Amino acid sequence: MPLIEWDSDRFSVKNEKMDDQHKRWIEIINSLHESLMKSSGMETLEKVFQDVLDYTAFHFYEEEKLLEEMNYPHLYDHKVIHENFKEKMEKLKDEFMSGGIILRTEIMSILKNWLEDHIIKEDKRYSIAQM
Repeated sequence: MPLIEWDSDRFSVKNEKMDDQHKRWIEIINSLHESLMKSSGMETLEKVFQDVLDYTAFHFYEEEKLLEEMNYPHLYDHKVIHENFKEKMEKLKDEFMSGGIILRTEIMSILKNWLEDHIIKEDKRYSIAQM
């Protein structure tokens, strides 16, 4: 069972490209969740964790580019939120991969809560600004 399911009413930012990217991001996070719950080997976990980080960087770049094009007034704040999240995820990955004691459920809870909160609270703000 997936950790996060796409719900247009909750998550859509009324931009097809960003919605598609958010859907893809959810798929990748669900893949990490599945790997963590299966207790996959460290090599698999590292690859899937890196997929999350790589897609996060790609999506943030694309989203920030969109926000620049629309002269979004909260762009700087949005970039700071993105940067803080990337740093947090890098630290979590490094700590987890080096054998640090981080619960797999904690990692997924952080990802799930951040993604849902970010889309619903932050990304929906630019959705409204587009109208």
